[in-house]
Amino acid sequence: MKTTAERSWIAVRSFDLGLLLAATIGAFLRFSRLGDYDNSYYTATVASMLQSAHNFLFASFDPGGAVMVDKPPVSFWIQAIPAAIFGVSRWSVTVPQVIAGTLAIVILYMVIRPAFGRIAAVSAALTLALIPSSVAIDSRNEPDSLLSLALLLAAFCVIRAVQTGKGRWLMAFALLMGIGFNIKMLVAFVPLPAFLLYHFLATRAPIWRVATRTTLAIGILLVVSLSWVSVVAVTPPENRPYVGSTQ
Repeated sequence: MKTTAERSWIAVRSFDLGLLLAATIGAFLRFSRLGDYDNSYYTATVASMLQSAHNFLFASFDPGGAVMVDKPPVSFWIQAIPAAIFGVSRWSVTVPQVIAGTLAIVILYMVIRPAFGRIAAVSAALTLALIPSSVAIDSRNEPDSLLSLALLLAAFCVIRAVQTGKGRWLMAFALLMGIGFNIKMLVAFVPLPAFLLYHFLATRAPIWRVATRTTLAIGILLVVSLSWVSVVAVTPPENRPYVGSTQ
């Protein structure tokens, strides 16, 4: 039996200072740009969504609820939380993406280290922390940062499904992919074939169990993905904003 002091020392030794460095640098680069830039189209959408439950549900671009924004609503729902607390501003609508971008550095490390080791994981985390395109997109109120975080979490879950053989990880993967669809629609499904192929080839479970769990996961994925679209579809046009832009 290990003592409390021994367990604490093991925890300290297992903590990766490289990850701390990557996360600290990434957070500094992103938070230092907080409020420097916002997409006024999306900022106006968040302001309009806070005017009424109707606007919030349908992600209305204008306060009168006449036209929807050109994306599904999940990223704007998340942006609306700090905006409702602190008021609508450049920094309040940007802070969720800054946080998401910083968390993505940690998640990427957690995804890579078990398979490829510490050096590869730290290198990947540092690259994500420093790459200019990532810093730029995480410092805006575009939905891409939240989508990237959702997909990284989905990757982590599908890897854990293979490692542990537990179905709940695959169901969590399906839920996250469905949420990703409600952030930026089919863009979220770009890595889906690779995720499913990896699970099929790498898992050691019997084929019947793989088929059953995969079928259930795809069902959850479709239900979550189509949930908001279905609400829009069954709502009479006169009772919702006009669906513009993305078909």
